[in-house]
Amino acid sequence: MTENLPLPTRIRSWLSERGARFWATTLTVSAVGALFAGSQIARSFDQSVNWYTGFGQWLGALGSFAAAGVALWISVSDRRYNMADRARVERQRETDLQRRAGLVQVTAEMLGRREAVGPSFPAASVGIRNRRPDRIFDIEIVEFIHRGEATNLDIDMVNGFAVFPRRPEHEARFPMKAELRGIALTSDEMLVLYQPDHMPGTPADFVAVEYTDSFGSRWRVATDRSVTRI
Repeated sequence: MTENLPLPTRIRSWLSERGARFWATTLTVSAVGALFAGSQIARSFDQSVNWYTGFGQWLGALGSFAAAGVALWISVSDRRYNMADRARVERQRETDLQRRAGLVQVTAEMLGRREAVGPSFPAASVGIRNRRPDRIFDIEIVEFIHRGEATNLDIDMVNGFAVFPRRPEHEARFPMKAELRGIALTSDEMLVLYQPDHMPGTPADFVAVEYTDSFGSRWRVATDRSVTRI
């Protein structure tokens, strides 16, 4: 509440709230008013206006300095505001990129696994679903916590994988694990990585995955929906 502030503080606050346009207009009007009033006074008393001419020159010089100062202040203010705008745009862009990166969803759950003979059965798995409109690739498991313990689960250690919807090249055979390193997920595809047989048949507590998007950015996403640029 400005009413409770001391008078000098209120005056300084009022002066600082006025913009450059206000002060430029005020200075111009004041200078013109002073010249007009001085000329009228000199005429009414039949005085020489030679001194007034000199005064006008000084006043014009001071006005030029004031105008230059106002122009400098405006340019500095504009630069500061432009930098703030660029920073705000960059923050918004990073937020948008993180929101898009979060469209890659990681889950640890029981998912169907197909065998060579017989029906599919539920198996402890890591699911990576790409909801982005672009492809993702260079997919890696970087953190895997199972029953409270961190376990090294490299992508080459998983017990097979599947891509849903099933790809035509995988229909007549089981995809080889060697294909994982070069796999890329298109939009609305889901990669399922099956846990090794030596692990307990329950899903992990926490899984973090890194991937590269089609723009070359590297992201880390996890089952807790956290998103981090690498």
